[in-house]
Amino acid sequence: MTLTGIRQEMIDGKPSITECLHMADEWIKSNKDLTLDSESNPINFIFLTCGDWDLKTMLPSQCKFFNIKYPNYFTTWINIKKSFAELTGHFPKGMPTMLQMLNLNLEGRHHSGIDDCRNIAKIAKEMAQRGFIFEKT
Repeated sequence: MTLTGIRQEMIDGKPSITECLHMADEWIKSNKDLTLDSESNPINFIFLTCGDWDLKTMLPSQCKFFNIKYPNYFTTWINIKKSFAELTGHFPKGMPTMLQMLNLNLEGRHHSGIDDCRNIAKIAKEMAQRGFIFEKT
């Protein structure tokens, strides 16, 4: 609770990880703006993360534990920490450091999924405005 702010009552009765990944897969496949090749590899989208742990370690281990097929489009991402280091010459400890160095405010609660997404997007937008070209990690 103290790290993410998630309480048990917030997840009771909600979809399981298997259901969530299935819903995400269906959304990706049905979204006309997102294109996959025949092997479910992304052609015109990529995930943006703050570190490699979520998509390199945690999600694959959870999929293995629950015997869930791991879609190929989760195997490619951009680690914004590495991109930030390329731009600034400084490898950040975390998202708050990047925000501070870019003179941006932390919005919401750090480690809250949606708030982290919004803050990472702010960082990416600022980096792009400074001319940075992102490449997959």
